[in-house]
Amino acid sequence: MISKRYLLRRLTNMAVIAYGAITLNFFLPRIIPGNPVMANLFGGGGGQIGNPVVVRRLTQEFGLNNPNLLYQYYRYLVELVHGNLGISFYYYPQSVVSVIVQRLPWTLFLAGSGTILAALLGIPLGIFLAWRKGTLPDSLISSAGMLISSIPYFWIGIVLLIFFAVDITIFPVAHAVSQGVTYSSVFAYLGDVLYHAVLPISTLVIALMPGYALQMRNTMITVMHEDYILTAFAKGLPNHVIKNRYAARNAILPVTTHVGIALGYVVGGALMVEYLFAYPGLGYTLFSAIQSEDYPLMQGIFLIISLCVIFANFIVDMIYTLIDPRVSLT
Repeated sequence: MISKRYLLRRLTNMAVIAYGAITLNFFLPRIIPGNPVMANLFGGGGGQIGNPVVVRRLTQEFGLNNPNLLYQYYRYLVELVHGNLGISFYYYPQSVVSVIVQRLPWTLFLAGSGTILAALLGIPLGIFLAWRKGTLPDSLISSAGMLISSIPYFWIGIVLLIFFAVDITIFPVAHAVSQGVTYSSVFAYLGDVLYHAVLPISTLVIALMPGYALQMRNTMITVMHEDYILTAFAKGLPNHVIKNRYAARNAILPVTTHVGIALGYVVGGALMVEYLFAYPGLGYTLFSAIQSEDYPLMQGIFLIISLCVIFANFIVDMIYTLIDPRVSLT
């Protein structure tokens, strides 16, 4: 059950957190020293590099002509209310919104597929380990899981990239689709997309799956000591019924929360994976924006990541009340 009072309070909190994120997203990129106009348009040299008229015009167009940060911040908030995130310096003259719209689907596909597959594989594995607690498979797999969980995403990606794309050359090294190819059908295009996504998605699955498995294992072990589980054993119910309907069904609740929240965080966590595989998502774009001091694009991407995390937390609370009738949000 979700009360209107809770919804109002939660939406207010989300608005305050979002405002804080927007403020940080504005000021943090501006800590970077340098001149964005010179870095993006004239950094490579050329006849216009010494033309002060061109520099002044572009500085004004990019909204950097007023050195007062508070004024720039005010203008940023005004434009944000109208849905305008500004013009990208690096992808000039494209707007930040158009750049994000082009690349956000790739990140959502990569992060969503990796998280969901990791949960679908990790949760059953955790159930298996909990049911065989203390056995050799439990000890070996749990130890391996803790080891893998401590390895950064990008390191796993480097290993997969070297082994499967360089040494064996089974999968492509980079990009989301083949370059300069004309596809005969939509299915051919989708097949090429999936082919290029194997290594990036595998990187996320390998990095995330042990965490879900270990959490499910530990939660289920705790649940199996509850009175209703002992009662089910005393009644002589089949083991598979106790495992799946009683223990796993209740142990999966906190894991579901973890998976839902992780969907928001993985959008940010996939940044290094995208950069490693030159995958055209927000992560790869963010690195280009940082290198070129593209303030508007950095702000826009950070804003999307922040909103994904905030929204994921809210959705998880809503889902939790549906899968567990005992929870009441008032």
